[in-house]
Amino acid sequence: MMSPHATDTHTPETMAALLAAAPEPLNNLLYAGGSSVRHVMTDGVFQVHEGRFVADDEAAVIRKGGEAVAKIWKRLGEEGWFKPTAR
Repeated sequence: MMSPHATDTHTPETMAALLAAAPEPLNNLLYAGGSSVRHVMTDGVFQVHEGRFVADDEAAVIRKGGEAVAKIWKRLGEEGWFKPTAR
């Protein structure tokens, strides 16, 4: 069954038109703030649609990401990466 966000217009011509529409596609991709991104597609399937992450359970991804970040910060602290500095 096709995803409700899938499209059947994924052709070399439509991809070329999308790239031609953005004068600096790489610059736009690298410097776009998250709130500026309305749609992201991979192989014709939306990953972000109307500014919302739709590729997976957004809350679960955020929770798991937060847990991973907390582990990294804890390990860096244990390894002595954060040393007090004189002010």
